[in-house]
Amino acid sequence: PNIDFNILAGNSLTGLMRVDDKEFERQHQADLFRKSYRQVLDEKNRLLGTYRHATTYAEDLSSLRDSIASQKGEAISTLNELLLDEFSHLGIKYEQTTWDEKKHTEGKSVKRTLKIADIEALKPFHWGFEFDEILNQHGGFDAIITNPPWEIFKPNSKEFFETYSDLVTKKKMRVEDFEQEQSKLLKDPDIRKAWLEYLSGYPHMSTFFRSAKQYENQISMVEGKKAGTDINLYKLFTEQCFNLLRPGGYCGIVIPSGIYTDLGSKQLREMLFTQSSITGLFCIENRQEVFEGVHR
Repeated sequence: PNIDFNILAGNSLTGLMRVDDKEFERQHQADLFRKSYRQVLDEKNRLLGTYRHATTYAEDLSSLRDSIASQKGEAISTLNELLLDEFSHLGIKYEQTTWDEKKHTEGKSVKRTLKIADIEALKPFHWGFEFDEILNQHGGFDAIITNPPWEIFKPNSKEFFETYSDLVTKKKMRVEDFEQEQSKLLKDPDIRKAWLEYLSGYPHMSTFFRSAKQYENQISMVEGKKAGTDINLYKLFTEQCFNLLRPGGYCGIVIPSGIYTDLGSKQLREMLFTQSSITGLFCIENRQEVFEGVHR
């Protein structure tokens, strides 16, 4: 079977869940030969259907594949513009990390308006466009099976610098040794530039995850106060799975026990127990080291 358009890659936490037809067409208003969003979708789905049901591979099939990729590329360009508008409506700014030459360390961030290049760098996955028939006509997916990352969404200096130094790849490294190696590496202008760009990639996304409607259950209120918590990717994926399922759809997801023990997961628990049915909740001990890198 051909998998060219069946396995799709992208940032599954960032992208348009639904596409506003009028907003899509507004972005195209300067184009005299513009098509409606419905026409774009119908053409994409027709071409994909032809491609998937082809029984032989030939030059015309290769040409059809290129046509689909080209058409999707044009549409995604407009969808990225709409996503930029969504970020702007939420009041999100890009925060560029600067370098303090005197202190030889990171300086204050400088805020600026988000650009389309910032959105493109996220490699957003527009679910509403890629799976419009499933989400709009079917109401969502029948089933989702996933083992999402269990990482806090924030810069990881060790993870970044191990790309540039064999010393940092050691699992056991004294803090003093790491800081010394980091200072040495940051003297290289190219590494320093990459580090500042890496740091700058987090603030606007953190704000998005804390303010976007689709992630409204990430922040918990306990006795009238917000429960202070880091943004954890497994929590975002849990809510995103809920967003993508149709009524009656099933999700099997491997996540940490924090989903039922952490104060910061309270709002997610309320979502799961009041808006869905929990068919099974299994706690797995890792004594057999089924999961590498996770404490026994």
